[in-house]
Amino acid sequence: VPVSYISEDVYVTSVDWIGQRPVEALGEFMLWALDSIFVDLAAHQGSAKSSKKSIPQKPSSKGQ
Repeated sequence: VPVSYISEDVYVTSVDWIGQRPVEALGEFMLWALDSIFVDLAAHQGSAKSSKKSIPQKPSSKGQ
């Protein structure tokens, strides 16, 4: 969701809530979020690599 779509009320509430969290909790959340992103990225790259291998190649016309 683009930041410009977030209403000011939601933004202010979020900033206030985040400001009340301990720094350690925010750090743990960031590590968890990054780990989740990397796991998802690796899963998508793995499926892309395996799908590329299963695509049959056209025979070369050079040998004809």
